[in-house]
Amino acid sequence: MPLQRHDKAPRDDLPRHAAGGQGSAHREETYEKGEYALIVEVCDDYRLREVEHITSPEALLVDCMVRSDCTAKDAIKMLLKDENNTYSKNELYAAHLALKERFGA
Repeated sequence: MPLQRHDKAPRDDLPRHAAGGQGSAHREETYEKGEYALIVEVCDDYRLREVEHITSPEALLVDCMVRSDCTAKDAIKMLLKDENNTYSKNELYAAHLALKERFGA
């Protein structure tokens, strides 16, 4: 069974260095150190897919503000709670700043 980084294993299960503890007076044995590579195959269901957005985050934000008669910050909160929203908080906040820069306020 492969060990993870924080798993504890009996000392006999760990690979031993060929020197066998020579040069280390305080230890009986030394162990190999180095890099290990882990190759993992991932099912297609678990791969991240790029989401194609139908509308821009700015349009979505303005639409929510108009329909709900609320501020941009409230609209962002509402959109983040919406399960159909595909934009992140950072994308919506950037859209808010872009609208603010374009239209002033």
